[in-house]
Amino acid sequence: MTLRNNTDTKSPLTLKNRVFTEKAQELLGVGRTFLMEKKANGEFIVGIHWVYSSGRPKSRILWDIPAIQKWQEEKSIEHLEAATKTAENIEVFA
Repeated sequence: MTLRNNTDTKSPLTLKNRVFTEKAQELLGVGRTFLMEKKANGEFIVGIHWVYSSGRPKSRILWDIPAIQKWQEEKSIEHLEAATKTAENIEVFA
């Protein structure tokens, strides 16, 4: 059995490229506090955005960079759309 990259959806075993907190901060442009807050409040989901490196609590956390980047994009779009909608609802008196 060979490990395949995470674009191969037919393989039962896929290799995900996850990184420890220090590297995640660098790659994502966010701080440790941001990552831990999103993990604690449930916005980042175990198995999708993060995992325990040994599978047990008390071990280091590995972060899934593509999943978090997708979350960043979705949240950015949500906030832009909300701001646009708010601006459209403002009456203009000329």
